[in-house]
Amino acid sequence: ALVLFQIGMLALAATTMLAVRDVGAAHRRELGRRAAENRVAILRTSACDAPVAGTAEGPGIHESWRVIATGPVRLVTDSVEMTFPGRRDTMVATAWVFCGT
Repeated sequence: ALVLFQIGMLALAATTMLAVRDVGAAHRRELGRRAAENRVAILRTSACDAPVAGTAEGPGIHESWRVIATGPVRLVTDSVEMTFPGRRDTMVATAWVFCGT
């Protein structure tokens, strides 16, 4: 009976560890999504001025953005790469801005 109890406790500990890891990954994905949306919103306000590009680093997050000019239209793109134990996740936010009259 003691052995079964110990096996059950180990299984519970393993399940808890996985749940904590998944909650942490979801939190980091949410931070990445917010970063991409915020950057695109900021870049949209000045997209008609001049094409720009840049990068930013955070704990476990690498962000790169650019504004591409094609005639009177600007493509605003922000890519956020998040590093997790054993894998990487990338999300991209984009917006089109018309700069003509």
